[in-house]
Amino acid sequence: MGQSFVVVGGALAMFLAMFRLDHFWIANTIYLAFTLSAVLGSVARIVGYRRGFPAW
Repeated sequence: MGQSFVVVGGALAMFLAMFRLDHFWIANTIYLAFTLSAVLGSVARIVGYRRGFPAW
């Protein structure tokens, strides 16, 4: 679930590199993507454990 942030952050970092922005912004974009991915994945896991997983 949170892996979409890694993909979007990687694509955004690639575009920032194409426009030759400072390395600081590229690195912080990648770091933010990994952080948001971890937070969203953890929140989704907690919500899943609290509410229960749907029966297939």
